[in-house]
Amino acid sequence: MGNRGGKAAAATEVKHMSSGAIDGGHSGIRTNLVQGRKLNPGHSLWDIYEKGRILGHGMTGHVQLITHRETKEVFALKAMDMELMNPELLDDLRNEIGLLRVLDHPNVIKLVEYYEDSSASQMYLILEYCSGGELFDQLKAQPHDKFPEATAAVLVHQMLSAVAYCHKMGIAHRDLKLENFLFEKPWAASGSIPSLKLIDFGLSKKYVQEGGAIRRMKSMVGTPYYISPETLDRSQKYDEKCDIWSIGVLAYMLCSGRAPFKGRSDDEIVASVRRGKYTLSSRYWDGLSELAKNFVRQCLQYYPSRRPSAATLLTDPWMLAVRKAGFGPDGIPRPLHADVLANLRDFSQFNPIKRAALEVIAFSMTADSIAALRGEFAKLDTGDSGTVTHAEFTEALKRQGVSAEEADHIFSGMDQDQTAEVSYTEYLAAALSSKVYRDEARLREAFRRLDVDGSGTITAENLASIMGESYSNERIKAMIAEVDWKGEGSIDFEEFMALFKDESSSLVREVGGAKTLVQAGLQATAADAGAVAGHRHSAASAGGVDSTISSHSTGGPVTRVADMVAKSNTTGGTLEGGPGTPSARGSAISGLGAVAEAAEDEEHTSSDGGAALAMRVKEGADATGPAAAAAAAAAGPA
Repeated sequence: MGNRGGKAAAATEVKHMSSGAIDGGHSGIRTNLVQGRKLNPGHSLWDIYEKGRILGHGMTGHVQLITHRETKEVFALKAMDMELMNPELLDDLRNEIGLLRVLDHPNVIKLVEYYEDSSASQMYLILEYCSGGELFDQLKAQPHDKFPEATAAVLVHQMLSAVAYCHKMGIAHRDLKLENFLFEKPWAASGSIPSLKLIDFGLSKKYVQEGGAIRRMKSMVGTPYYISPETLDRSQKYDEKCDIWSIGVLAYMLCSGRAPFKGRSDDEIVASVRRGKYTLSSRYWDGLSELAKNFVRQCLQYYPSRRPSAATLLTDPWMLAVRKAGFGPDGIPRPLHADVLANLRDFSQFNPIKRAALEVIAFSMTADSIAALRGEFAKLDTGDSGTVTHAEFTEALKRQGVSAEEADHIFSGMDQDQTAEVSYTEYLAAALSSKVYRDEARLREAFRRLDVDGSGTITAENLASIMGESYSNERIKAMIAEVDWKGEGSIDFEEFMALFKDESSSLVREVGGAKTLVQAGLQATAADAGAVAGHRHSAASAGGVDSTISSHSTGGPVTRVADMVAKSNTTGGTLEGGPGTPSARGSAISGLGAVAEAAEDEEHTSSDGGAALAMRVKEGADATGPAAAAAAAAAGPA
């Protein structure tokens, strides 16, 4: 087995490439897992992945499906010819990679890894694949180009949760629009509303600097229908509240099927945005609740200082109705599934290297593999912040009879980056079923990622580059010594696999001043392993809970939101504006009064000034522009 681990790493002979991390922020395992690697001459990306069908071509490259040779997980590959990219596009690309490395949220697209070829002319981004297509297309497919209010509320909640997390990380997206939200899977295959993913961080900006200093923004970027008035004003700088305005526009569109700010051209739309006048009293808002209207009013406050933060909006009554739909009949969040709680308990007892390997495995898994576990995460993240605080975790486990002391111990084991919060991927790592992480293909892939330099062993330098700044050199060396029973100063594949043979397979004893590994029960039967763990439960799913969670469901969130939203026929104010719909793809804009077309976006504008959703021109659209990193990748079958 040791040779197989080394062979998997040597097949590509990769060299660690500068990751281009953004300034500030905590460098932990999840961030460092997004490795940038440079392929040596004679070696190919296809040593790791199998080619799939092409999803789209563009001015700078193409997007296609790929399958990991070992794990069989499917991803989207964005291949770009950097020699065809101007300096501005290259800057956007580097910015997007840097931001995606640090973002870890169920509703934000995931960058898995990226490669550069030996000539530095080609860049390959490996992204999670979203097969459900764009929110734009799904909205257009609805009767009257709008969603039922309860459905719209669920979708807005997902979008707002992603934006609130980005703002918590000090990042303003600056180009929120229908085309920049993808569905994880098709609606028909989901059985319910599928999860949305926020994409395209090419225009995004980190506005909170190291030390907490706020850097206000001044670049005129965005898309006409969604851009905020202050972004258009070159005489002033703006902040993250520009995203709140865009959320208001999106909520307006989803509920009414119309755009709040309209025009026959981009210039007319921009002029309408500058005036800031819209209406909630047209026939398109008949039957919609005052809760929905009030949410839109708050987001579309003309002056940004009057707009609530994204975190505050998550506590708005319209959003709380969505949140409470997932609670039990007593209004209390539902308890964690027993299997998940058992897995969290086990995880806290594992060797640190084993815990790190499980985070690698969790990070590399596709959305389908962890769907049930994501629902369990929401039971812990009661504040919708995208992370789990110590207080949230303790309170959730308290409801299940777990003492504060034990909850603290479990939490400490999960918080591998030592940030006093548990990130989404840290949670997934702890919640995984042993049936998943004992899969040899997944373990080989985890070993490959931990073996950063492709040497065939995991060295102290490799671990230090992955574990992050909270792990000292002494601690790293101690972690290796605990697993290195061959005494070679590094971990080979055989030693790595021994960690997963049994939940309590080995211990280190001090004998005569020297460390000797005593392997106990490496060939233990499944029954013996179950007796040691004490609380393992079998399940048919990847996360160990899919087959049983459904039996605890009492109805989807849309059904219950519909019951909870107070309907009213009361109309809004008397603001100006008339019928109109969101046009086809909006173009990104930059510069005073200028609208720069995004390479991937083309549109036909309807002759009636946008009275009906325009049909997009898909042929020839650039599927690979930096501003559309995952959009084309997730477009699904042509």
